[in-house]
Amino acid sequence: IEKGDDFFSILVRNDSGEGLDVLWAYINDEMLLLSDKTMSPADAASIEKGMEVTIYYHKNTVMAMSYPGQMRPDVVVLHDVGEEANSVMVELFDKELLSADGSMIIRPGEETVIVDFEGKEATAEMIKDRELVIFYNIVLESYPMQTSPLKIIILPEREKLEEPTGLILNEELQRLEDGLVLIPLRQVAEYLGYEVKWDGTERSAELTK
Repeated sequence: IEKGDDFFSILVRNDSGEGLDVLWAYINDEMLLLSDKTMSPADAASIEKGMEVTIYYHKNTVMAMSYPGQMRPDVVVLHDVGEEANSVMVELFDKELLSADGSMIIRPGEETVIVDFEGKEATAEMIKDRELVIFYNIVLESYPMQTSPLKIIILPEREKLEEPTGLILNEELQRLEDGLVLIPLRQVAEYLGYEVKWDGTERSAELTK
């Protein structure tokens, strides 16, 4: 866990031994930090070293190409030890309320709590064709599985891009103690259309556009 005046980040590891096995996750008000026990927003101060968490992020999430990677997830779930904890799923559900991976159909009941990202009450009609966080504890073992969630949180809609755009930084980036990340000035500036001139005597760079 690393804290600063304007940042809070956690180093998350898994035991898969392949793929993205470790990353820095930045915690802020633009994402959801939830408890699987209370199904409500959690305080970052409750995160402890060694605590089990699950990080959810979209495949197009921007990530610093360093090792460990650095990114802001969409949802972080804190797992409380005990029988009262609930199962959690974060997924896109279609108009028929079938998850994008085809594994789960949700059937909201009268007791299902439905809220938006800000915690305001929402309706069952608003969850169709949206990315959702669902909390549940009973599943009908059919295929796809079916459940009546205890709580549903509607995630904000994403901006849809025609094609992925941007500059990919392949070299390892330096991360300072205060959480700032150094990026290659010339590579980024020239990509943005600036002319870069280096003054070796003054050891300064001039950007012109």
